[in-house]
Amino acid sequence: MDIQDLIFIDVEASGLGVGSWPIEIGLAWFDADETIKTWSSLIRPSPDWHMDGWDHNAEDIHGLSIEDLQDAPHAFDVANEFLAFVSARKFVVSDSPAFDGSWINVLLEESISTHRIDLVNFRNCTDKMSDQAAKHMRDFLDQSVILHRAGPDARINAEAFLEGINFDRTVDKFGGLIS
Repeated sequence: MDIQDLIFIDVEASGLGVGSWPIEIGLAWFDADETIKTWSSLIRPSPDWHMDGWDHNAEDIHGLSIEDLQDAPHAFDVANEFLAFVSARKFVVSDSPAFDGSWINVLLEESISTHRIDLVNFRNCTDKMSDQAAKHMRDFLDQSVILHRAGPDARINAEAFLEGINFDRTVDKFGGLIS
């Protein structure tokens, strides 16, 4: 697996319950020199998404109100822009694939594409790292400030992954994860 095949995703949502929908999506990936690039977008709710899915507790966590979304790009436009980014990568990596996957499906229902996104669990990306590198990566994550905003949180996961890879590189125990 080449590091440039990975794109890290995070989704913020209207809530965690049934009927919740995405309100922000963020992506982070590596360019040729392993610089981390990011993209994120707020999402204007589709008229088909019911306000019953809005949870004020979630609003308190991510700090986004329904009013903040009124001038955001339409879900249709965000879905198609998202697809353009992920189509160039082989693996879409999430630290919460069950939740992120359900919200991505809701978002993709707004697009004209029938493309399906299969998420890779972030933990599975560390399988070829040494135990020490995986611990180093977890320590990095534990020390990171999670903002509950999609772009910065996707970036933190990409940074943590790179920390683990670089740890293995420095101790020359690299196990073929990156070509």
